[in-house]
Amino acid sequence: PASVAFPGAALVIDDAVTVVDHLESPSATFNAPQEAFVRLVTGRLRPPYDQGVSVDGNVTLDDLRRVFPGF
Repeated sequence: PASVAFPGAALVIDDAVTVVDHLESPSATFNAPQEAFVRLVTGRLRPPYDQGVSVDGNVTLDDLRRVFPGF
């Protein structure tokens, strides 16, 4: 389980993924423009679009990519 803060929103990831408007104490922070967030949740955050993207906390960018594999 993880709670990830994004610019303007947040995700709670456990058995399901829930979008919330903010978190008091996120376990991770996704540092990137909103465009990168959209690419992530659609499974399209791959090079070269991941330049400058970082994740601080208890998950990695690769962990988040596994949650959102695309379609």
